[in-house]
Amino acid sequence: NGGMLKCIRYVSRQVTPMSESEIDALVKAAANANAANDITGALVVADEVFFQIIEGPPEKIDALYEKLESDKRHTDVICLDVSHNREIRLFPRWSMRRVDKRWGSATLRMKHLVRRLSTASERQRADLTDELALLMRSSLRAA
Repeated sequence: NGGMLKCIRYVSRQVTPMSESEIDALVKAAANANAANDITGALVVADEVFFQIIEGPPEKIDALYEKLESDKRHTDVICLDVSHNREIRLFPRWSMRRVDKRWGSATLRMKHLVRRLSTASERQRADLTDELALLMRSSLRAA
């Protein structure tokens, strides 16, 4: 697909704490739906906080984000960053992938950054999301 991509980074909070198996099921369902829509992305879960990056064709990303905003399983959805006209995907191989415990210290660092997002100022959030995106990308590239 040679078209331009849109990328959204957002953070949200689970309404009711989800179990590991519930989160795994959520990621699997998202991966299947995303694959059908040429969407790729990754998720970090820290305590009850989700940090997610989604990327793909602009109209598909808009439709997905709208759906995510109205999803009753999470609340306080904050869009941290939107980039348009991207040519290269951060996560070309993953229709949705959760960053998991296997990556040891990198995972701990990512969770720490996600926890900080909720109390960070807008300027700090930009730095935190940039660092998160880089860490997620390098971890998943090695996966």
